[in-house]
Amino acid sequence: MPAKMTAPPRYPALERLECDGKPRVVSDDGLLARAEQALGGVKLPASYRFFAKTFGSGLLCNFWMIFVPLEGGDSFVERREGAAEMIARGVEDGLFDYRPDGSKTMVERLVPFAASENGDLLAWDPEDRSGSDEMRIFRIHTRFAAVRGICADLDELVAICLDEKRAEATFGEAARLFTPRFVPQRPA
Repeated sequence: MPAKMTAPPRYPALERLECDGKPRVVSDDGLLARAEQALGGVKLPASYRFFAKTFGSGLLCNFWMIFVPLEGGDSFVERREGAAEMIARGVEDGLFDYRPDGSKTMVERLVPFAASENGDLLAWDPEDRSGSDEMRIFRIHTRFAAVRGICADLDELVAICLDEKRAEATFGEAARLFTPRFVPQRPA
């Protein structure tokens, strides 16, 4: 039986996640600080910091691979750099449809932190604060088909994924794949 994780009352949706085993590949304050340095001093959102230290790297809701700062090469920093390069090429090649919520300037500053197997990305805009310690989350659809602001923080993302109607309205057919689970990455 999957374990329930204990989240502070500030993150009620994260508390509802079932975790398939104990998270083994998690971040700590030092790794998070180094990731912030790699971002030029951008402070990572509080809900993400909590997630990275509590759940770590793994598959969220059977759909989103969340990148977290880790020791070694399969880390938030490296994954973010690869996704950011892909976004930059898409902008340069004129592939983006920035509607409904994006612009070229905004997309160029996005910080990717998660990807799906079908190629969707989740990213923050450091200039779009949804609270004093959070950044709004944007979804970049597969093949840059659209840029859409979807939620205020990681807890709200999980709340959407766990609510069938909200998930379908936000993610379309992909919502059928969502489960209330987190599958931790196993150490290499």
